[in-house]
Amino acid sequence: MELLPAYLRFTARLSLIHPTEMDQAFDDLRPLAAHMPKLLGSYGGDIHLVQAVETAWLDKTLDAFRNDPALQAARAQPLVIASPAPASTITPQTFTIKVVYRPQPDAWFVIETRADQTLHDLHHAILDAADFDEDHLYSFYMSGQAWDDAAEYSRGPDARHSSNERISNLPLRMKQRFLYLYDYGDQHEFDVQLTAASAEMPRSRYPTIVERHGKMPLQYPDWDEGDEDFDDDEWEEIGDEDEAEE
Repeated sequence: MELLPAYLRFTARLSLIHPTEMDQAFDDLRPLAAHMPKLLGSYGGDIHLVQAVETAWLDKTLDAFRNDPALQAARAQPLVIASPAPASTITPQTFTIKVVYRPQPDAWFVIETRADQTLHDLHHAILDAADFDEDHLYSFYMSGQAWDDAAEYSRGPDARHSSNERISNLPLRMKQRFLYLYDYGDQHEFDVQLTAASAEMPRSRYPTIVERHGKMPLQYPDWDEGDEDFDDDEWEEIGDEDEAEE
């Protein structure tokens, strides 16, 4: 805050901003600057620092910057508002997506998909990367909030169908996060983020896992290791016994 007025004058002298934009910045930031000495003081700020901030935003200081002779010629020039850059006409062919396991953020992986692939394809890729069995329901929530019906994509009867929704058709901003929820009982939550798009044509099989970090927890941590030794006949016998008891 101490250096900001001088920096704004510096950028105006370089014609990076118009002097009138510098003036407007002074006016907009002045209320914030007025609170800075009190804020610094409440945190035990050095008295000389507090005084320097106060001096930097005095009317006398700002008026001296506004009246800088080096800016007079620039003030006579009209303020030109640059036109926005035209939107890119390049159509992405692949997307790079980072997936982070919410309960354990150091466990994450990166997946590349084709632009024409769907959220259901991404669902398969996430389970493959997480090494989870595919035996439960799932949903994507574009709002990032679980159970937000208005933002849900799934294979349920009342939601927008994830098999019909291409990733390229989603209204996603770069770096935007959304939620993948797998297994409505255990509720495994993953943050999904679009991190890059490429116009290059796919060169291999997609979706593909391009990076892994950390170690995902077990999908069923409470299972005994011996459970994996049961064959199908033994599971059927257990089911028969349960029915007999009922």
